[in-house]
Amino acid sequence: MVGVFGLFVFAQELFRWAYYGALVPNTYVLKVSGIPLLARIENGTKFVIPFLGEVWALLALAGVGLVIVGFRAEKLLLAGVFVTALCYQVWAGGDS
Repeated sequence: MVGVFGLFVFAQELFRWAYYGALVPNTYVLKVSGIPLLARIENGTKFVIPFLGEVWALLALAGVGLVIVGFRAEKLLLAGVFVTALCYQVWAGGDS
């Protein structure tokens, strides 16, 4: 099953490269080109902090479920996806 999923991802990336001429999405290029890294991180931090302020109770509940209710690798993977998305948002510079 992992091989089928990997094949799908590979085919999508191959199509993107053939069609657009780039391995990264156009939205990524438009978002990060010409903006210094520190400015993007500052903007991304200002974008993510209000979000975390709004969902802190849900994140605390999820943390309790992750650690206390029964630790499982699947829960840690899901939390890792969330943290990775937040880090990408900070690194890329938030949205308008």
